[in-house]
Amino acid sequence: MNEMTNVIQTIPERLSKRMKFFISVGEYTDEIDFITDAVRRLIETKEKSVDQWTVKFEDLITDIPKTEKSEQELMEQAEIVRKDIWRKKYAGSAGQ
Repeated sequence: MNEMTNVIQTIPERLSKRMKFFISVGEYTDEIDFITDAVRRLIETKEKSVDQWTVKFEDLITDIPKTEKSEQELMEQAEIVRKDIWRKKYAGSAGQ
């Protein structure tokens, strides 16, 4: 059994019936055609609604190496960086 067959078998019954309807009226040739189109449309919708920065820098985001740091350690590190950036950008001009 391939992965697509596994996906098709796990679709909830209500959605499966809708998929089969669209196939029966000739909108799609088979389940794989339907699911491929559904995934493509979902990705297009997400790309339209997601932060443009994320789309623009997707390659950079996916190339970030994995870390052994905990979520708490990463949050603390991000806070330190955020404060440092704020200090460099705004603290020097305070009171001017």
